[in-house]
Amino acid sequence: MLKDNGFEDTMLYERKHLTLSETEKLVGKAKFKELLSSHIHTPPGKPTLAVSEDKREAFKRMTAAQVFADAGN
Repeated sequence: MLKDNGFEDTMLYERKHLTLSETEKLVGKAKFKELLSSHIHTPPGKPTLAVSEDKREAFKRMTAAQVFADAGN
């Protein structure tokens, strides 16, 4: 009824972006990484205890001055 009386779709409906997770599911992980990896920054996770054979890079302790110096880059 509203459309028939001159109201446009843009006035009646909201359009929103998908989240990154929703977009990755839509296009597939490989294609998502290929197209968007250079535009997405993933911060490192919290430090955890691990066995010495763990393949992940070891945690490097930083002083507050180093953290803030890196933040300016």
